[in-house]
Amino acid sequence: MEDNSKNALPKQENIGFESILIRYDGLDADNHQIDLHDLGVSVQGISKIITTIATFSITKNYKKGQRNLDCRVVVGVPKENCYSLQAFIEVLDKSPFLSTAAAGICSGLTVLIFQYVWALLSGRDKEMDVLRTALIESMSQNGKREDRLLDIIDKMAMGLLSSAKQAVQPIERSCKTIKFGNKEGYYTTVDTADKKVIHSEDVSFTNPQPYNVFITELDMKNFTCKVSLIEDLHRRFNAKITDPQIELPNNKYVVAMADKKAIIVIAKQRLQKDIVKEFIISDIKNDAQRSLEEW
Repeated sequence: MEDNSKNALPKQENIGFESILIRYDGLDADNHQIDLHDLGVSVQGISKIITTIATFSITKNYKKGQRNLDCRVVVGVPKENCYSLQAFIEVLDKSPFLSTAAAGICSGLTVLIFQYVWALLSGRDKEMDVLRTALIESMSQNGKREDRLLDIIDKMAMGLLSSAKQAVQPIERSCKTIKFGNKEGYYTTVDTADKKVIHSEDVSFTNPQPYNVFITELDMKNFTCKVSLIEDLHRRFNAKITDPQIELPNNKYVVAMADKKAIIVIAKQRLQKDIVKEFIISDIKNDAQRSLEEW
C-alpha cells in the first residue's frame, strides 16, 4: 500500500493558530457544489489575505510579496456543509521566536485583523469602529498605544483589495455568501452588498471645510503629513498640504507640530469607497490652539 503520510495535513496543535472555517452558502453550494474556476480564484484570494494577516500578527510587519510571507495556508477535505473548507495556518519559520509568538496571542489577533479588513473593504463603518477599538486594546502594551500598527493595518487592508475581489468571485455566480469562522462560530459573513462595495472604484472629494487637527508627522520635501482629528486621536490620516506657506521656514504647520498643538485647517477629503484616504489641506485658519496634553 502506498504511504501517503508525507502528504498528510499537519496536526493543528503544531501550527500555533486556530483553523479558519470557510463556508460557501446558497445557489450551487446548497447542493454541496461550487464552480471550480470560481472556487480556485476565491481560495487564492482568501489564502493571500490569511497569510498576509497571520504574518503581520507574528512579525508586526506588512509584507506584500507572497514569497516573503512567514506563513502558508493548507486545507482539509471539503465538507458537505453547503460547501466548506477548513483552512490551517502553518508557520514556515520554525525558529523558537516565531513558534512562541504563533502559539501566543497571534491567533486572536489574526481573527481580529481579518474581521477588520473585511469590514473596512466592505464599507461597514460601525463594525469597523468596534473592531478598531478591540485592536487598540489587543495591541496596547504596558499602557502604551500602538497607533503606528493601526496605520499599517489600514494600509495592509487596502493593499489586500485585489485579493478580496478574488475571494468574493463566487458570490452571485455559484453562492450567495461566504462565511468565515472557527470552533466558536462564524464571525465574518460577506454577501452580495459587500461584493458590490469591494468592486466599486468610486473616488470622490468632499467640499473644503474646517478641521481641528494635530499634525503628527511632516515631510517638508514632499509637503505631506499625518494628521489626527481632535475628536478621534486614535486614528491618523495621510494628508497633503497645497497651501503655499508650507514652503516658508518656520511656517505655522511646522510650529504647530513642534509645539504639539492643534490647528484649524481648511481641507477636503479624498474618499475611496466612502473611506477617507487623504486630507488635502489648502489653508490654515488660525494659530495653534490647545496642546495635545490638554486634550
